[in-house]
Amino acid sequence: MTDTPFLKLAHLCERLAQTRKRKELSETLVNFLKELKIEEIPPAVNLILAKAAGEPLEIKMATLLEVVQEMVRADAETFRAAFASASDFGDAIKILWEKGGLVSSGEKLTIKEVFAAFQEMAEISGPGAREKKKAKLLQLFRPATPLEAKYLAKNIVGERRHGVDEGMILEALARVFGLDIGLLRRAYLLAADIGEVAKIALTEGAPGLRNLRMQLFRPLKPMLAQMAPDVDRVFDLLKVPFALEFKLDGARIQVHKQGPVCRLFSRSLTDVTASLPDIVEDLRSGALPEEAILDGEVIAITREGRPLPFQTLGRRLGRVHRIEQLIKAVPAKLFVFDILYADGKPLIDLPYRERWQVLENTRLSLVPRIIPQNRQEGKAFFDKAIAEGFEGLVAKVLSSPYMPGARGKAWFKIKKVISLDLVIIAADWGYGRRRNWLSNYHLAARDERTGELFQVGKTYKGFTDQEFAEMTRKLLDLKIGERPGTVLVEPRLVVEVLFSDIQKSPRYRGGYALRFARIAQLREDKNPSEIDSLQTIARLYREQQRPAQPPPLS
Repeated sequence: MTDTPFLKLAHLCERLAQTRKRKELSETLVNFLKELKIEEIPPAVNLILAKAAGEPLEIKMATLLEVVQEMVRADAETFRAAFASASDFGDAIKILWEKGGLVSSGEKLTIKEVFAAFQEMAEISGPGAREKKKAKLLQLFRPATPLEAKYLAKNIVGERRHGVDEGMILEALARVFGLDIGLLRRAYLLAADIGEVAKIALTEGAPGLRNLRMQLFRPLKPMLAQMAPDVDRVFDLLKVPFALEFKLDGARIQVHKQGPVCRLFSRSLTDVTASLPDIVEDLRSGALPEEAILDGEVIAITREGRPLPFQTLGRRLGRVHRIEQLIKAVPAKLFVFDILYADGKPLIDLPYRERWQVLENTRLSLVPRIIPQNRQEGKAFFDKAIAEGFEGLVAKVLSSPYMPGARGKAWFKIKKVISLDLVIIAADWGYGRRRNWLSNYHLAARDERTGELFQVGKTYKGFTDQEFAEMTRKLLDLKIGERPGTVLVEPRLVVEVLFSDIQKSPRYRGGYALRFARIAQLREDKNPSEIDSLQTIARLYREQQRPAQPPPLS
């Protein structure tokens, strides 16, 4: 049996997108999976879900558009027309392929080859990573037909419009094979890989799914928190006892320990042990159970133990060369806030208060935490977290189990928000529902010494559909130029921008970028001469780096 062509999967996704009945969706999907080789099932499921390499792939849009431009050699107006007429990003790429007269070179892409290529790209990091990924993308796109190019692009941007998600796949397996949906959902929580669950369901059925257990060195998806605007809102939402923990600005890490062996997994379930040998060494002296799975956050710290922004830690994540020098240059520390498994016993179904009691019997550094008795105490703890250089707080219901991969109503995060007035200097055409709108805005601050504008970020968040349409009209009236997918505008529209913090940026000439930016409102009462300066952003960045009290160690 030869390997299944990627084109066959692309045709499947087209059929799924045209199917509205859930029963027909289920049957079409499962019948396709049943025709595959066993080893093709996990990659096929992830590609159907537009989750290349298991998760949406970290490739910058600019890199992808450069690859497309090199392939199709289209001018700005052709790009504009393609995106204006397309139903989504992938469809725009298909249109560009067709306009460019691109056809397959005759070489056949297979499901396994495409997935393996995405996995290779996901592992590329360090100096020259962008160019290496671009070269891999060109290699992948060259033999692609227009339809294949569409679904390659969809996987890169994590886009799907065919109504199939993880829940649908589990429902399909349950309906077609008579499996219990609860059993399938539990298996997915434990395996953290929907493709692997589909393979077991298809080949082993219910017995295989029941045999799935929490296993050391097979990471689970982390439990997630919803956003809350402030401490008051958390008290309004949670009518039961809860704890408040400092929210750290670091990398989520899941620790798996068996005897002297420790492995560390990132939020995306990637093994990052080689990047953090100092964390492994610390864990070995932490009075842990012989076997354990822990949930926590690694942050960068000064030599005095004070927290530093995530960007500093980013210099270490994924690096495997010159580790000793990096450890000295960027010290890191793990703070633990949950335990999921201890000495052969799964703990995820225990209440959070009991899991915390297990942690208190270790010598690990636990995240700072209180159980607030009233709003004033909660607000004071939030102020303390911000004053000590942390992002905010996470509220956790004391009676809640640990729900891998879930963003339920048991955890809420509360973050600080900063505001600046900035000017829009360009905007990107959207795609999908936003294809006729300029809906991703390039934000700039002014150098108060020269008057020059410097870009400090982009955002597509903050406006309603009606406001996007109105902003598009306003921006097109200010158009002064265009490049593929982007309209350059006269810097006249001032907006109030909310964001969490500032990071250094080699990408922007001004040297700074806003994190998690969103537009609060259009400031028609202000003119561009009144926007905030690059010097203000630099000052805020320095204040963000100010010495903080070392976080208490547990």
